[in-house]
Amino acid sequence: MKEFLCVTISLIIFVGIMIFLVYIQKENYNSFENKKNSQNDTLKKAGIIISNEYVWSNGSFERYYRFIIDDVHKIIYITNNSKKDFDEIPFSKIIGFEVLSDVIPADRLERVIMGGALYGPMGAMIGAHTAKDKVDYYTGVIYLNDPSKPRYNIHLINKKTSTSSGDFQRATSFMQNVGASINAIVSMNSSYNRNYPF
Repeated sequence: MKEFLCVTISLIIFVGIMIFLVYIQKENYNSFENKKNSQNDTLKKAGIIISNEYVWSNGSFERYYRFIIDDVHKIIYITNNSKKDFDEIPFSKIIGFEVLSDVIPADRLERVIMGGALYGPMGAMIGAHTAKDKVDYYTGVIYLNDPSKPRYNIHLINKKTSTSSGDFQRATSFMQNVGASINAIVSMNSSYNRNYPF
């Protein structure tokens, strides 16, 4: 009887915690959606066109990033949960992109080399991160041709996280999309500079 009572109490506590976590996640998501709608209204009033958008969230929406591309005005807009407004980066200032993460163990370097040989820089990045079971940080860096602010950091992961977790998978997918967009912008900038050198 005592064991049954302990199991029942444990089950009630577990269900209560799960309901609470689902409630918190729903509240965070609703807060994100409300802020996103408000931001979209502000962008629309300013004449900003959302040509494409990538969103990253840690799953519970307590932390998120929005990466918005305005192809018409040639500007990227970036915000996160701790910012009220957007940071603006004109296409013309963008010169590169990379993902920074934990140091790669030497015995797993072949994954980086193979990933890079097969799929280029993004393949090397993915190869590097699949070489470890956990990462401590995962940051995207947009390089700018501005000596006073030569880089813009997008910090997605800042604590030990499993590379098989949903958080890491979402971060990797987000960075692949951001990286592909930045590569396209750098290519456009290079083409423009070749065609109009002065």
